[in-house]
Amino acid sequence: MTATLGRVASNGAMPAARFTKRRHNRARPHANGATIIGMDYFVYIMASCKNGTLYVGVTNDLVRRVYEHKNSLAEGFTKKYGVHTLVWFESTPSIEAAIAREKQLKNWKREWKLALLERTNPDWHDLYDSLL
Repeated sequence: MTATLGRVASNGAMPAARFTKRRHNRARPHANGATIIGMDYFVYIMASCKNGTLYVGVTNDLVRRVYEHKNSLAEGFTKKYGVHTLVWFESTPSIEAAIAREKQLKNWKREWKLALLERTNPDWHDLYDSLL
């Protein structure tokens, strides 16, 4: 089975597997306002509300993945706890770097994550629209 990138299945869910990797040099906004060009992997933090439940994830398609979280298309933590607001993200040049950063953030104390969010997005704005 080959999944088509970005296509929604007839049941409304995004394909579970992605076998084709997109490579492009489209400019992307970064959480701190900088523009990132040609970086394909993202580490991100979602929140239920300001100072609420946090979720740290990694993806190669940030728009698609946040859409899935926002619309509760996948069973799991974010659906169960209503974690639908993208409050932070960063780009990395490789999946290995993204996974290493994700693991680093998941091992951080909650206070450290909150400090990161307060420093980069003090009003906890939803950054999803800035991606579109």
